[in-house]
Amino acid sequence: MFKKITSHKLNAYRLHTIASLLIAVYAIGLLGILTPYQSQILIWAPFVLLITACLLLGHHRPFSPTFALYCLLTWLTSFMIEVIGVKTGIFFGNYYYGAILGWKLWEVPLIIGVNWLILVYAVGNMLHTLPIHNLSRSLVGSFMLVGLDILIELVASHLDFWYWYQAQIPIGNYFGWYGVSFGLLMFFYQFDFQITNQLGGCVYIVLVGFFGLLNWFLL
Repeated sequence: MFKKITSHKLNAYRLHTIASLLIAVYAIGLLGILTPYQSQILIWAPFVLLITACLLLGHHRPFSPTFALYCLLTWLTSFMIEVIGVKTGIFFGNYYYGAILGWKLWEVPLIIGVNWLILVYAVGNMLHTLPIHNLSRSLVGSFMLVGLDILIELVASHLDFWYWYQAQIPIGNYFGWYGVSFGLLMFFYQFDFQITNQLGGCVYIVLVGFFGLLNWFLL
C-alpha cells in the first residue's frame, strides 16, 4: 500500500514537472516571437517539436516495442501524406513549406511527421477514457484537431511554416485535415494502449493557447 501511494505521488510530481516545463518552453517561445528577434527564435521550432515529442511520448507507459512501432508508422504515414499533398494538391490543397521547419525530403520537412504524431497521440489520449466507441472518439478528436489547425493556419505564413499558392486558405484544407486526423486516430485506437498519458491533455491545451495568443497578437 505504501509503495502504491509513493508511486502515485512520484507520477503526479513527474507529470507536474513535465507540464510546467512545456508551459515554460512555449511561453518563452511566444514572448520571443513577439520581439524584434522573431527570426532567431523561430529557427528553434523543429527542436521545440522534438522536445515536445520526447516529453509526451516518453511519459507513455508501458513503453514497448509495439508502441515504438506505432510511433514509427504514424510518423511515416503522415509524412508520406504530406509529400503527396505537396506534390499533387490532394488532401489539403496547393501549398509549400517554408525553410523554418528544417531539413526537407521531397519538399516536406521531416519534422512534420513528428508534429502529426504529437497531435494525434495527445488528442487520442485525451479521449481514451470516454465511455464511447473508438469511432466516436475519432470523430470528436478530428474536430479538435481541425480546430487547432484553424488557429495554426492563420499564422502559418507569418511564422514561415507553410504558404498557400492562392490568397485564401482553401476550405478543402479543413476537410482534408479532418479526414487525415480521423484515419490516424482510428489507427491509434487499434493499438488499444491500456494506460492513458495525462500529459496529452496538457500538450493540446498548451498548443491551443500558444497559437490562440499568436493569432491575438500577430493578426
